[in-house]
Amino acid sequence: MPKRLLDKDEGLLVRIVNHNLLYEPFNSDLGLFKGRMGTILFFFHYARYTGKTLYADFAEKLLDDIYEDITEEVTTCQLCEIGWGILYLLQQGFVEGDADEILKVIDHRIHLQHSRHTGMTEDYLSFRFALANKKLNGYSSSGLLRKLISSGDMEELSWRNGLKIIWG
Repeated sequence: MPKRLLDKDEGLLVRIVNHNLLYEPFNSDLGLFKGRMGTILFFFHYARYTGKTLYADFAEKLLDDIYEDITEEVTTCQLCEIGWGILYLLQQGFVEGDADEILKVIDHRIHLQHSRHTGMTEDYLSFRFALANKKLNGYSSSGLLRKLISSGDMEELSWRNGLKIIWG
């Protein structure tokens, strides 16, 4: 049962959902911060919050679309953001599967690009290796997601603002 939100927060949350349902399929950014991966995380959480599978179905469709849209133009940073998001979804029980099998394409692309990116790359690799070794050693994917939500400016109708409202 979802917690009771203030009417203004509930109204804003509905606007965030409607905005992202309409516009997100056309977003060419596949990453976490301003892309489809972030919206996918939001809709899985929103489905759990409302108890309505319609939103999880939408998130699954967006996730399938991401895999179809991974081309050579997708940056290493975006690949790491997608990989991190998938690991988060697996860890939180939103999706099921073998991380090694699911992330094979992403791991291969990252390895090929030999990027010097840090930040999200390090977060993804830390999470990936911790899960591969079956040791999380205090790594908190939820903590990182909460940090992402609270950092920097965000648009009123962004997925980050939606999670901020849901999580209070």
